[in-house]
Amino acid sequence: MVSVKNRRWIMPHNTKQKLQEIKSRLPFPVMDLLLKTLINRGYQSPEKILTYLKPHFLQLPSPFLFNDMAKAVKRILDGIKEGHTILIFGDKDVDGVTATSLLYKTLHKLKANVVFRVPEGDDKYGLSADIIQWAASEGLDLIITVDCGITAIEEVKLASKLGLDIIITDHHEPRQQLPEAFAVINPKVAESGYPFPFLSGASVAMNLAWALLEAHFLHEYHNQELIFCDLETTGLNPSRDEIIEIGAVKVKNGVILDTFQCFLKTEKPLPKEISRLTGITQEMLEKEGLPPREALEKFFAFAENKKIIGHNLADFDMRFLQHALRKYLGKHFSPPIEDTLRLSKILFPKLKDHKLSTLAEELGIYIDTSQLHRASFDAELCAKVYRSMILQRNHPLIQSLQDIMSLAAIGTIADIMPLIEENRTIVKNGLEFVRYSSIGLIKLIQSQQIPIQKVSVKDIGWGIAPMLNSPGRVGQASISVELLLSSKIHEVDELLSHIVNKDNERRQQFDNNLKNIEKKLTPETIDETVIILESHEISKNSTGLLSNKLSLQYQKPVVVIAVQEKEAIGSVRSAVNFNVIEMLEHCSDLLSQFGGHKAAGGFTISNEKLPIFKERVLEYYEKFQQEATPDKIPIDLEIDRLSDITLDNLRYLETMMEPIGTGNELPRIFISKVKLANPYFFGKQKDHFQCFIIKGDVSLPAVGWAFKETLMNFGFDKFTDQWFDIVAVPEINRYNGTEQVRLNLVDIALHPYERGDECR
Repeated sequence: MVSVKNRRWIMPHNTKQKLQEIKSRLPFPVMDLLLKTLINRGYQSPEKILTYLKPHFLQLPSPFLFNDMAKAVKRILDGIKEGHTILIFGDKDVDGVTATSLLYKTLHKLKANVVFRVPEGDDKYGLSADIIQWAASEGLDLIITVDCGITAIEEVKLASKLGLDIIITDHHEPRQQLPEAFAVINPKVAESGYPFPFLSGASVAMNLAWALLEAHFLHEYHNQELIFCDLETTGLNPSRDEIIEIGAVKVKNGVILDTFQCFLKTEKPLPKEISRLTGITQEMLEKEGLPPREALEKFFAFAENKKIIGHNLADFDMRFLQHALRKYLGKHFSPPIEDTLRLSKILFPKLKDHKLSTLAEELGIYIDTSQLHRASFDAELCAKVYRSMILQRNHPLIQSLQDIMSLAAIGTIADIMPLIEENRTIVKNGLEFVRYSSIGLIKLIQSQQIPIQKVSVKDIGWGIAPMLNSPGRVGQASISVELLLSSKIHEVDELLSHIVNKDNERRQQFDNNLKNIEKKLTPETIDETVIILESHEISKNSTGLLSNKLSLQYQKPVVVIAVQEKEAIGSVRSAVNFNVIEMLEHCSDLLSQFGGHKAAGGFTISNEKLPIFKERVLEYYEKFQQEATPDKIPIDLEIDRLSDITLDNLRYLETMMEPIGTGNELPRIFISKVKLANPYFFGKQKDHFQCFIIKGDVSLPAVGWAFKETLMNFGFDKFTDQWFDIVAVPEINRYNGTEQVRLNLVDIALHPYERGDECR
């Protein structure tokens, strides 16, 4: 096998049997190319595939899964009632300004006295002592951080001394010690309670906003413990038939607090048709069942006279429970109840039927129908359905969620979060909700000639995000926040003009900074395992962009440091398999401040410590290289015929897979035994590559970006004499109004590629 050093191709599973099984259970046809890709990416059931294809925003996890959420909501609402002034403090990048904007909008809607601040001018990154002291001097009572604060240990201590409460919402990596804040809402914190760790800062802020909106608009539901109940019985007549299973869940704010499940022994043999329907057997009842009296006593102890909710509860389950209670305990049972069947007929009068499964599908809850007719499963499903219905029927709440979700989507894209699971739902729905957003955002999108009805991830990443980022890069991030909040046409036009000017200023500043930093790029520096560059002539606001550009260009970790009078501000980016935040932790004793993610980070350091910092970075990389596993290239499917890669097929893939981006890319395909024709290098450094890929009588154009090093493994003169195996991403190359199929090369090896047994 010959391929790029230290890379291993992870071949796809054989999906033929699974493919046929899933296709037979889907309610509509899905192309095999897409299904094979999804199956190999872990979507192993029709329910998971439907959730991927049609994610509904009301099925996002409850924000109250965060352990500190209820505490934070109560503190904020108490502060609003008491007239306290609340400060939202955010970061200056796009994730930070969208997080600041959406939380400000929400608090303003709740009639809070709210102000915002983001770092500007010479302000340091993150929550600083200066900000804390300013807030105390202004008589503020509460600071909510967004997209920052998780490492502000000393700053939170200072706030406490000055009588300020701090609520931290952040998504950056925490250190071993957490700030002693009033509440910490960060999915990366091990004790957070939240199931999905990859949220953007804006999405974490959206969770807080969502929880506040629920508490405000759904005050009859908020903080109430509800019992969702379902029964399985031997028939339909409560005076003649028997209960065989009771299932229930105790739920508060969409979070399951406790569960109950119990089989009941029966007086008569269990009918075979009931066993076929439910999967419950006579043996199960005899072995695990309790006497009816004991089972009912346990259930009523679990229910605690709380409100009981169920599907067809009024006409079925309650009649059985009331009859059984009279028969076995001699008691009357009449708790407050609510029936989701009756509610669904009011909310969805045109549904073909109002079965629980039909209602679930209407609300974007996709289930394995073989699990229906078991009490615990149906009770939990009923809880999900009920929550979705009460959210959906509250129009002011839905309108507010649609508005803020568009901002969370932009923050997610701009911060390059993986577009999987929860993030996919936020982005797919959020981009559709852009049309409900503020005039400021709509005018910004229109100014980039982007159709408001069809905003894509690429539009945000290449057009909107850089514009929103520009003011922060030149020290005036508040302009972007003001634009996203504005609903006045004349004000929006003025702010847009400012942003365009700031974008031009940022571009000029970046070009100047790039020229200055490129002077430091000696051959010796480039040859280092980590490129470390420092300069007195660059802006501290440019280090992130510079390190990102150079990391992509050289495919190495890059550290760019802006040296100031007493301290230096640096950024680290890595386009390769390298843990940036772990490296910064390794150097933490030298740094006065640091934070970030696996692929990106920032830090502050005193100038005299820079020499030892450089040594420590290279020391870490040497250790990292020794421990590093080979880069893995997961392959989604194998293509036998190039004729399968057509414009129509690629348009279909793009449509069905949107939003396409990090973690949800178009499929990587493996093509065996091809030839390369008309190869040539292009670009400023001649490091990009174009050719035609030929298999049989079909050829397709191909491009390999920064592919020179890869191809040098083979020798340029041998291309036409060799058979190759390739990994590529098929894409539509759009240029000057034309569309053309193209293969974007990922890796290449001499044929035959030695396939290992390892699969994704």
